[in-house]
Amino acid sequence: MQTLRAENHRVFTHIRRWASAAAVLALTLTAGACTMPRIQGRAESEYEPSACEQALYTAMDAEETMRSPLPMPMRYDAARRARDSWLDAAVSCPARFGEGVMRAAQSAAQTDTMAAYFGLTRDDAGWDETGITSLDIDRHRSALDDLVDTAAAADAEDTAGFAFEVLAARQVAGATLSQSDRCKAAAQMLASLGQDDARQGVYDPTPLLDHPGRMTDAATGLSAPTTAVVLMDCARSLIAAAHDARADQTSQAEPTPTDEAWRAYAVQAANHALQAFRLGYPMIDEALFDAEATTNRNSG
Repeated sequence: MQTLRAENHRVFTHIRRWASAAAVLALTLTAGACTMPRIQGRAESEYEPSACEQALYTAMDAEETMRSPLPMPMRYDAARRARDSWLDAAVSCPARFGEGVMRAAQSAAQTDTMAAYFGLTRDDAGWDETGITSLDIDRHRSALDDLVDTAAAADAEDTAGFAFEVLAARQVAGATLSQSDRCKAAAQMLASLGQDDARQGVYDPTPLLDHPGRMTDAATGLSAPTTAVVLMDCARSLIAAAHDARADQTSQAEPTPTDEAWRAYAVQAANHALQAFRLGYPMIDEALFDAEATTNRNSG
């Protein structure tokens, strides 16, 4: 009996120890569960989104409203906010430069459509449409050196300017010498801001002469007015010439020359995409963001 009592005592002692340990562990976990939300909440309240995050959140929220079944006035206002916020995202989030530029132009074009629904005149694009030509050579020289292949960008603008000159001479609808002049002025500015000049001045006009009114965009396989294809190709070339080496931007009181030049460059690319949409380029995500997949599907 003593042996049994001794064994029982040892067992009960172990049980009490285990129970005590379990109770301490439970209290510890309970205390941790109670305090963790307060710590996390404090950290969240102290966190400030970057300029990139703010622009993206605003743009995505506005785009969701724009595509919703809400009343047209609310969607129109959202389209304008999406237009401006996507451009801010292009400027503040270099890794998403192309997406920001294209979605800004897409939202601006949809703003045009909604304005027509209300019988309003076409809304201004919401940014300075002069783009890169608004810069000052002395203030902004070399400002884009680490951000853009200015020689390639200048060549793209020069090519578009030549194309519009050829099409205007053929009196193609939508082709104007003023558009040609704007592209060539942008090419001159980009060449002046950079170190090299790859412009040729004269390019092969055969594709333009063979298809002055409508042609197939080689990048997407989509058919569109030739003027629209020329401008969309220029916009894509400007995006391709941009690097994503710049860090996400933070808010600051005064923009630097580099900030000003980078925004003007984004506006330049967005303007070309917007004008392409206005001239009839298909305004669908697949054409804008997945050209390779579109081409493969059309050829299949």
